[in-house]
Amino acid sequence: MQRITRFGPHRYLPGESVLISPSAGASLDGAYRDITIDSTNIDADLTDYPLPLIIGTSSGQTNVDLSGILDTDSSKIHVHDSNGFNCKIEIQRWDAVNDIGILWVKVPSISSSQDTTIRIYYDSDLSGNTEIGAVGSANGISVFSSYYKHVWHMETADFAVDASDSVGTQDLNSTNGTAGPSKITGGVMGGNCLDFSTSDTERKYAGSGIFDFEDQTLITLEGWHKPTTLPNTFNTILMLGNATGSADSTGIRFNNDYAEFMVVLQSTARTVVFPTIATADNWYHVAGRWSGTGTVIDVYQNGVKQAGVTEYNQAGIDRTTVSACAGNTRYATGRGVNGPVNELRIANLALTDAFLKANYYSQADNILTWGAEAGV
Repeated sequence: MQRITRFGPHRYLPGESVLISPSAGASLDGAYRDITIDSTNIDADLTDYPLPLIIGTSSGQTNVDLSGILDTDSSKIHVHDSNGFNCKIEIQRWDAVNDIGILWVKVPSISSSQDTTIRIYYDSDLSGNTEIGAVGSANGISVFSSYYKHVWHMETADFAVDASDSVGTQDLNSTNGTAGPSKITGGVMGGNCLDFSTSDTERKYAGSGIFDFEDQTLITLEGWHKPTTLPNTFNTILMLGNATGSADSTGIRFNNDYAEFMVVLQSTARTVVFPTIATADNWYHVAGRWSGTGTVIDVYQNGVKQAGVTEYNQAGIDRTTVSACAGNTRYATGRGVNGPVNELRIANLALTDAFLKANYYSQADNILTWGAEAGV
């Protein structure tokens, strides 16, 4: 595919792929890199997509060393979309000592028919960016709020430290027991994650009555898990339920060697199983989706969907009686996850196949190509 950057008048030829220069909006002086979003695994156009930029010693599809960017004050980082307009940014981590930075950028539009290019500016002489912020800031919330009710990166979480919510106010903040998960390095995007064992006392959860769903029949759960051992029965990654098991519940988990999505409403249960066996010590992106009354439920593993076979005609989940629980259920023994967990999310939407596939590829850092440094 031909790629052309134009800074002046040009009559484009039929079929010509065009990169609109970021200078079309408001260009900045100083060091920058263009970032190409590969359209190969973008199956439909995406709008206001929360894109991770993973900045380290081996980033993107070509494993480029970007660690020098981390010497810049994070408040002076700017990301412009393909029309040159400043994007909202959440800073998950900015760590020059350990050579890891994780930014989440709200990209207004990503094309499925041709590659999309954005630009990151990182010059120390730039003025501070009013569109960037920490986890929980107004700018950070804006990155995710078009799609998600709750996002937990687990970057700073530990046994006695909350897992901060990037969108809402519900941190995963109550470890139910005397031994809890520990913070470790080696998360799926190079940052930190929470390492759970199968001990029944280990879990993190946010309180009940928090899920202000406009439509209680639409839900998507997502998370990453690296199972230490398999098989492991009812290896719960993320669940909505109550402390007794008497209320509606839904969850994503590994059961034996297979990813599952489970929904229980009004005592009627449905489970859909991903057909490909998983193996220990590998990261897996798992998502479960219910698109509403009269639809099947779907499970995803690494961006690939397995649909259920029976329509689920129950009424929506009773949000007033459930809480979110990571690493275990709140009501049963022997259902603890075994291994690291990362990047948990709850959406009050039936996120599309294309969106969930893009999440897998982008969070696995297999969708971006970083251009050479310019502007210096």
